[in-house]
Amino acid sequence: MDSRVMLDAGLRHHGLSVREPELSGLHERFFTFYADHVAVSSQPYAGVRELLEALRRAGALPCRLHQQVRTPIKGAPASARP
Repeated sequence: MDSRVMLDAGLRHHGLSVREPELSGLHERFFTFYADHVAVSSQPYAGVRELLEALRRAGALPCRLHQQVRTPIKGAPASARP
């Protein structure tokens, strides 16, 4: 299920019916908001910090990305793609 279908389903769940082009506009706004807020309030799973520290103490080497990789999200409007 792509994000456009989920957006429409969420609107219908709340008793709202939106047609084109308004649905396309809402979909564009959703992706803009999502891109700007994807990591807000993100936290690692319980125990991850401790695991990483234990691995560091055991001599594990960190993995680092040397370049940013951005892959378009399936269903993203063209304006929200890298």
